Amino acid sequence: MRYKLMAQIDGQEQDVGGQRKNTKQEIKDWVECNIKACGLDWRVGFTIKFKNSSTIYVWRWIKNDETVAV
Repeated sequence: MRYKLMAQIDGQEQDVGGQRKNTKQEIKDWVECNIKACGLDWRVGFTIKFKNSSTIYVWRWIKNDETVAV
C-alpha cells in the first residue's frame, strides 16, 4: 500500500484503520463515495471535511508521511 488515511480530531492526527490505498484513483473513488454518503463541507486536494463532522481527513504517503498532492 502507498497511501494511508489520517483523521484530525481535536488537533490530534490518528491513523484510520483499514483505510490504505495503492493508487490515487482509489483515493478519488473513496472521496466520491463518502461525499455522496456524508455530504461535502470543504475539500482541498486530498484533505477533506464532510458535513456534520468536525473531523478533517488527510491522505498521506506511507513512505514519508507527506500529504498526497492532486
